[in-house]
Amino acid sequence: MLNVVKTLFSIPGLLTFSEKSDIETQREYYSPIYINMKILLKYPKERRIVAQEVSKMIIGEGQKPSLIVGQESGANYIAAAVADLLDLQLAYVRRTPKEYGKDKEIVGFIESECRHAVFVDDVLATGKSLVHALGCMRSSDPKRVSAVYVLDYGYRTQIEEIAQCEIRSLVTIEEIINYAMENGYLTANQVKKINEHVATFQTMVDELQH
Repeated sequence: MLNVVKTLFSIPGLLTFSEKSDIETQREYYSPIYINMKILLKYPKERRIVAQEVSKMIIGEGQKPSLIVGQESGANYIAAAVADLLDLQLAYVRRTPKEYGKDKEIVGFIESECRHAVFVDDVLATGKSLVHALGCMRSSDPKRVSAVYVLDYGYRTQIEEIAQCEIRSLVTIEEIINYAMENGYLTANQVKKINEHVATFQTMVDELQH
């Protein structure tokens, strides 16, 4: 989806590339690429474009879902915007269950008669957070669950099989790399390093099956 790719590249600091694997994306975890979707919080116009495209993808089948589900501390700002655009209920999955009171795993309501709950997030890498979210969502027994991401790192089909869940994304890492190459953002050596880095995700995806 070229318009989304162009929108992401138009935002300063959202996409960072390095000649070396020296970008610390998590504590003591280094990468030649960093995709910081949370920068969308600063740019309402671009955030709206992304939310609109996610909304279009969700209703592309011709029938609105019952509920949008985001992730606490994840891309819940996109999930909230999509829920508002589609005039739907919104719930959040907690990263770690609350140890007291009600709503230990879910903030909001996923009712048993829910026809279709859609999980919305920004980046699909190894699928670990998706599997966690689906487990929380399915505990409320909705009739159908699916997921929509802004970007995926290329393991979407494999994760779909493992998670038993339809997953769609607006753009792929391959589209990001191709656009970056065509427009002079990346060298051939950087592309090689990014592809090598992305290949390391395979082990973590495989671990989802165990």
